[in-house]
Amino acid sequence: QERYLTPGETQDTAFMFVPSETVFAEIHERFEEVVQRAYRARVVIVSPSLLMLSIQVMQAVLRDARLREQAHVIQEEVMSLMEDLGRLDERV
Repeated sequence: QERYLTPGETQDTAFMFVPSETVFAEIHERFEEVVQRAYRARVVIVSPSLLMLSIQVMQAVLRDARLREQAHVIQEEVMSLMEDLGRLDERV
């Protein structure tokens, strides 16, 4: 885990891709301790059908974070513009 999850360099969650739906189902059905250990290590076991869904969810989360970050920048710019307009109004 330490070689794949590096604080400050990588995300804090990793995907472990299992290339077979059948093997994925067997892992979840017969090896609960492996699934729990992966969960505690912040490793998400994904099958072919879950991989794309997981990637899309991560993309949506990152897109939302960028939008929130940009919204803060826009709010600051609008406040600065309002201050400039206030000064212009006083001078006129």
